[in-house]
Amino acid sequence: MYLPIIVTVLGFWSVTGQASDFTINSIELNAVPSTVLKNGDNLVLECVVKFAKSKDFVLNSTITFYKDDNKIHTTSTIEDRVSLTIPVVRVSHSGQYKCDVSVASRPKTSDDIEIKVTGLFPPHINVSKNEVNEGDDVTVRCEAPEEKSSMLFKFYKIKNQTFDETKSKTTNDNYQEVKFNIKEGEQILLFKCDVSLVLIGETSPYSESKHVTVLGR
Repeated sequence: MYLPIIVTVLGFWSVTGQASDFTINSIELNAVPSTVLKNGDNLVLECVVKFAKSKDFVLNSTITFYKDDNKIHTTSTIEDRVSLTIPVVRVSHSGQYKCDVSVASRPKTSDDIEIKVTGLFPPHINVSKNEVNEGDDVTVRCEAPEEKSSMLFKFYKIKNQTFDETKSKTTNDNYQEVKFNIKEGEQILLFKCDVSLVLIGETSPYSESKHVTVLGR
């Protein structure tokens, strides 16, 4: 997956032997500093396993992290906890997270925790022309470079301080382009856009406005 991550292992399990020599008591996933974050924050996911074992038993385990049931990282370790760091979270990191451990073919899974990241940044907007004639087309590009998810882009053509025409496109890319035709009698137009993450339902603020002047014939 696309998550930027840093993995840390802490603690020590001493063990090798038969499966009967240990019991996995619990596994828990914790979010630091919180399960509710702002865009750009740092997030540490810590998977902690507690178990009972006989003395001198060395335990080799596999710990896996998931987002929305999709595997995002797996590590083999003799430690009793593993930390997965996302240095800069984005709204598209919102979702259900869990971890599991597998030891001697014996698995155990944590409960899910929900991570919520708020605060979409305004998207970037560009227009293909700043001066046009009646009948020309203007290509408007809207981009949300920090996000990776299914997105709904909305484009707005504004005339005389009124939203005159709106177009929308849904895509898995973090940008989209549409064309607006310049109609007879139009003079000074503004274009802006916003973006919504489809699975989360959060909408960004508007982008900045781009001016397009319609030249006289």
